[in-house]
Amino acid sequence: MGKLAMPPPPPMPKWLERRAHPRVQLFCAVRVLVDEGLALAVRDFSLGGIALAADGLDLSRFTVGSCHELLVFDAADEHLPTVRAIARVVRHDPLGMAMTWAGNDPGVSEQLRKLMAIARG
Repeated sequence: MGKLAMPPPPPMPKWLERRAHPRVQLFCAVRVLVDEGLALAVRDFSLGGIALAADGLDLSRFTVGSCHELLVFDAADEHLPTVRAIARVVRHDPLGMAMTWAGNDPGVSEQLRKLMAIARG
């Protein structure tokens, strides 16, 4: 009996091929500053945006195109600074929603770079 060959990987989704910034995973959370504030887990993030986990919550009130103020913080180390940023909802998926950073503040970009460096170790 011959060896079974490994099938080729499936093609990458078109939206994934268009990513300009690599995404990293980090044990951090986001507080969306609406009403009383909503805490969501971060699935991954990059200098281009952030993917948030719904964890069973209905996120439909965050309509595509709407902007929200976020507080991004490292859930494993409360001593690290919190990043305050504006993000725009770009899509919903079965696991949550994806947002792109909407502000042009270079200080926020630098804070996100530092958080990414921590994630990479």
